Amino acid sequence: MPALLRTHPNTTLTKPRDITACRLQNRLLPALQLCPDLLEYLFLLGASLETEDYHRRRAVLAYSQVCHDWRTTALATKSLWVQLTDFDDMSWRWNEEMLRRSHPLPVEVGSCTFPPRKTNSISSEMGYLGRIRTYWLGFADETWDILEKKLQEPAENFECLSLAYTPLRASKTNRPWYILPRNLFDNRAPQLRRLKLEGCTLDFGTPALRSLTSLTVINLDTTHKLAPSTFDWIALVSMPPFITDFFLRDAIFTATSPSDPHAQFSTIPSSKTRLSRLTSLHLEANISDVAAFLKFIILPAARDLSLTCSDALPGAEMEGILEAFGDVAALSVALAERLDSSPIRMEDQAQMVAFLGALVEVILKPGDGCCPLDLLQNFKFIRRDCTLGLLDSEDLDSTNFCRIDGIDDKPGRRSRAPSQLTDDPPLPILKRCSQSAREVSNGRVQLLLWK
Repeated sequence: MPALLRTHPNTTLTKPRDITACRLQNRLLPALQLCPDLLEYLFLLGASLETEDYHRRRAVLAYSQVCHDWRTTALATKSLWVQLTDFDDMSWRWNEEMLRRSHPLPVEVGSCTFPPRKTNSISSEMGYLGRIRTYWLGFADETWDILEKKLQEPAENFECLSLAYTPLRASKTNRPWYILPRNLFDNRAPQLRRLKLEGCTLDFGTPALRSLTSLTVINLDTTHKLAPSTFDWIALVSMPPFITDFFLRDAIFTATSPSDPHAQFSTIPSSKTRLSRLTSLHLEANISDVAAFLKFIILPAARDLSLTCSDALPGAEMEGILEAFGDVAALSVALAERLDSSPIRMEDQAQMVAFLGALVEVILKPGDGCCPLDLLQNFKFIRRDCTLGLLDSEDLDSTNFCRIDGIDDKPGRRSRAPSQLTDDPPLPILKRCSQSAREVSNGRVQLLLWK
């Protein structure tokens, strides 16, 4: 074994003048002669090249510990530290330090996994309301009071708010009804653009809605007496002048009967509502609600249109949904081939242009006792370049599939009349879905239309 070296304790300590000498010596190294502006650029570049948050944190901390000069530059680079806030995996103490180092830059606060937050966490986070740009939050019943209070304070930099009600004790009955305050952000959130609400809704008279470009509301208690009706949503989405994206899922009041008082609460529009700026529309609701929504709007020039209809049954509602697209397809062919000499109304032209340029998906969930094939019996018009897909199930044999224009019929199924749209190319084939498609669709009939 090597001999034990006996030294005086004071000899192992670095003297202050030695530290100064080391710093002066280090400055002679080429890497340490870079100017602060170039160092700042390299730090930010290095952080951006890291694809995982863990490696980004390690890289930034390593840069800041190389030497005194590098640490000084790193601490002065506020945009470097604002990237390290992580409310999914890091502690509040860590995030509070990152918020301090990045002051006063706008920050993204919250967790995209939406766990219910504690009251003290919400209070601490909302203390930075003036700096928050994007806020994701899952809240429980116990935290609503403090959240509602904080949401009435000004938020000059706020751009995106995403709230999800995540009850600690799930209950299908007596579900509370949470609605955002009417004076949201004290009506002082000029940058607010995107609003996503899950399990809660908003006051339709909130002035903050005027600046929205995207609105998403999902998973409301659709049997609650305050749940918005189809006509309420049409009126709301037509008011904000800049809204382009609208998403509703399980958020439309479900009337138990036509005589339900709430079903008569909203005023039925006297004419169709034009949604001129809307480019993306997603509706997931009962087929009667979807049909009513389409009946009273002019289809926007949307590049993305998705409809999911539950409890779908053959009948007037089903035909109304299909005709919303079929009439446009017929008009487009008539215009292109000059088959119709009568003038076309402006609103019909707008629908035609919107339909031709959109990516459309219609998903039909058959109601109880309804065969999936029955949903397509009265299909009159369809775009020539679409594909119909039915689930591959045991009760639907391959002999039941045919071209819906009567060409290449399979035995055992009566063919349909030839299409009036065009003879070349023929209308697409009604075909079975793949195994992966069946797993994704989860027992639904999918009707896909695209350009």
